Amino acid sequence: MTPLAAGTAGTADLTSIQTLIQGLSDSMFTFGAPLAVIGIVVGGASAWLGFQHGPHTLRVSLVALVIVALARVVAKAVFAAG
Repeated sequence: MTPLAAGTAGTADLTSIQTLIQGLSDSMFTFGAPLAVIGIVVGGASAWLGFQHGPHTLRVSLVALVIVALARVVAKAVFAAG
């Protein structure tokens, strides 16, 4: 049997990998989203007060919030499609 035929001969059980990835993404969202919101508040206040690093903190926190939200969405969508 060729390696290609061996790979397509049956289906693999990916339940444990799915559980691991979805658990990690949910944990990352649970921990990362509140920290990103706190960073947005601190960065916005710092920028409003005129501190030099306020806009940078605000930008990094917004990007972090988007990343943790997309990680959760992608983890669910990958296994829903397969």
